[in-house]
Amino acid sequence: MGRILVMSDSHGRISPLREVMQINADVKTVFFLGDGEEDILQIIREYPDKNIYRVRGNCDFGSTVPLLFNTTLEYSNVTVTAVHGHLQNVKYSLTQLEDLAEKTKAHIVLYGHTHKPDIIFKDGVYYICPGSVSSPRDGGVPSYAFIDITDINHIVGCIAPVPPYKI
Repeated sequence: MGRILVMSDSHGRISPLREVMQINADVKTVFFLGDGEEDILQIIREYPDKNIYRVRGNCDFGSTVPLLFNTTLEYSNVTVTAVHGHLQNVKYSLTQLEDLAEKTKAHIVLYGHTHKPDIIFKDGVYYICPGSVSSPRDGGVPSYAFIDITDINHIVGCIAPVPPYKI
């Protein structure tokens, strides 16, 4: 079984990223969905043993990080597509993500930008937004997601609150 850790939208606050990494120390695969490039670069330096994949967000000015990342995980036949979501208008609908999932043949599409956690299963695809690790919207709490993939490629996604952290 493999576990994927998913975080997004730290916006200059590295402490919640560190907290999430510490409580998920055994996880080897991490996706960061943008808006906090300097934060995730520091995490990459602190955790060289992790496979950390990242995409650029709308607030990652001057970044050369890709806008889209697509991979098939080594320990499964599960394809993951990751975007920040601003170019797919995720604040209004998931239609463009659905088109992207079809184009990339994704089993899981990860997105951020909304700062609102969500997991939707539609037409055989999981659409997962971890929310924001530092700046939730609509009275929510800081959050992240983790996804467990079993040996028979059964996918279970969960949203978790970021524990209190020191600023």
